Amino acid sequence: MWDAGIVMSDQGDQNKDYDAVVAGAGPAGSTAALKLSEAGFSTLMIDPKMEIGAPVICADLVNLSFPDFREIAEDKRIVLSRPAHVELKSGSNSLKFFPSGKEGDAFNSVVERDRLDKEMASRAIMSGARLKIRTELIGASEENDIIEVSYKTGGKTIKVRTRNLIVATGFQGQVNNWSRDTTTAYSFDFRRKISPNENATPVIELRSDHSLNYNVPRNNGQTNCIMINEGSGKVESVPESIIKGAGSIIRGSKHLLLPKDVNFGQGRILYAGSAAGLYDRFFMSGFREAVFSGSLAANAIIESGEGSLESYRQNLEKHVYQGMEVQKRFRDALYRSGTEKIHELFLKLSEFEYNEVSVLELINRSGFSINEIENILGIETS
Repeated sequence: MWDAGIVMSDQGDQNKDYDAVVAGAGPAGSTAALKLSEAGFSTLMIDPKMEIGAPVICADLVNLSFPDFREIAEDKRIVLSRPAHVELKSGSNSLKFFPSGKEGDAFNSVVERDRLDKEMASRAIMSGARLKIRTELIGASEENDIIEVSYKTGGKTIKVRTRNLIVATGFQGQVNNWSRDTTTAYSFDFRRKISPNENATPVIELRSDHSLNYNVPRNNGQTNCIMINEGSGKVESVPESIIKGAGSIIRGSKHLLLPKDVNFGQGRILYAGSAAGLYDRFFMSGFREAVFSGSLAANAIIESGEGSLESYRQNLEKHVYQGMEVQKRFRDALYRSGTEKIHELFLKLSEFEYNEVSVLELINRSGFSINEIENILGIETS
């Protein structure tokens, strides 16, 4: 049972001590809680949702080529399919991402995202972490290496003490204590349409209005459609190409806030996943960054003790952070360029083979530097 160990009331938590508290039970938070619990840390994981993994606010096309995910990658309840390739389109031009089959190379899977999140949280619980749902982090103060964490649950405000706090609250639907001043707004419009082709290729389309459209076919004859727009307003209309076919079932819209800049944390408080500003600036995906940063945050606490923030910062800069600026420049250059230049870039990039759907994959496999890509797009480099 995935929900074994879930706590829905405070059960005497007031003023209790934990070795670590993790805010957020998504990929980053669950990864961190799992590793901390396995290392013998008493760990409390809190999440404001009524149900882990719901509502789904992410595309369900993810890379599961991590050593710890081999068992999950074989679970057909979670992984619906491994498409032969994924296509990134701009007009009539397209780039294709193929699984190479080589050990360590990425492969893209169509997943039941809510089940994936539940399975990751379940693993943390089974390793000894305590999970409280319907519980929102509302504040934290640090003094003499002790953090007093305040959270709200069941109408009550509870305070606990810990030496380590990981904030992995993910996408934010509103500004709160953990949404910093430098945020950018995105509108995510979700639709599920009836697809006549059960084996259709996942297609990501960069449209002329700079919206990014994910069309991810599932094995039940339906296709999940997610349209992402940057800006302060919600998406007002959906292109006809998104909803054409036998029918369309509207799933809803959500207005989300993401940090513009990367923030590693402060003192003994570490940020992880998209709450830390770690996400692909162009594809708007963050599963890989969430898993890596959650793992690195836990390792920093386990291995470094007093120097956990500096250790975390160093490892993030080495393994994750180095690509953030490249992703941002890639996105900005595309958004500032014209259609003909974008088609020219896609034509040049199509000469190479790619695995993981990410900006860094395009850069690394093609051999083009970000300066060269900006020149192709007609953007003057700084």
